[in-house]
Amino acid sequence: MSPRTIEFEPTLGTLVLLTAHVAVGILCAWSFVRERQEGREASQPWLWLVLALPVLLLGLQHAVGLGTAFTNELRRQALDGGWYGGRRSVQRLLIELIAPLGAGVLALLLWGVRKQWRRYLPAALAVVFLSGYGALQLISFHDLDAALNQRWLGVHVETWLNGGGIALAWGALCWSFAIGRGRRMYRTHALRRRRIR
Repeated sequence: MSPRTIEFEPTLGTLVLLTAHVAVGILCAWSFVRERQEGREASQPWLWLVLALPVLLLGLQHAVGLGTAFTNELRRQALDGGWYGGRRSVQRLLIELIAPLGAGVLALLLWGVRKQWRRYLPAALAVVFLSGYGALQLISFHDLDAALNQRWLGVHVETWLNGGGIALAWGALCWSFAIGRGRRMYRTHALRRRRIR
């Protein structure tokens, strides 16, 4: 893969999205550390590291086009190898597999956090949404790329999806923190009542 295919376009929108990705990635790492320090048996801090991965990878893709460079290299190899025409059927198959694979991953994540699934459901949804969106970008099917590059209210559809995924991840962090804080306050209140008695 040639370094020339990776370019950074420092537009305001790119910088805002990159900053959002980095900020959410840092908050995922902070949530991981905080929940591990709490040491509660039912908490599942590993999910925040799982969420940080697609968040940061999509931020990198949006900033420097790393995924685009990867798909361009595959396209070049397909042309050189003579199998460019046959790759469309593979792309269609991969696109059709995204939804069932996403459902399977979601079920697996929810099973992993089954003791507190309500607390971690938004985070699991964010993992599946961002990973599915990233997979769609990597597959780079022509009709799909054209749809993602259309504009809605002056903004590319892919930017809306990217921003929506980041907003979902941010909401998952806030949701988990609020539930965890509520439980900590309840335990503190119960402990004080016992001491008073």
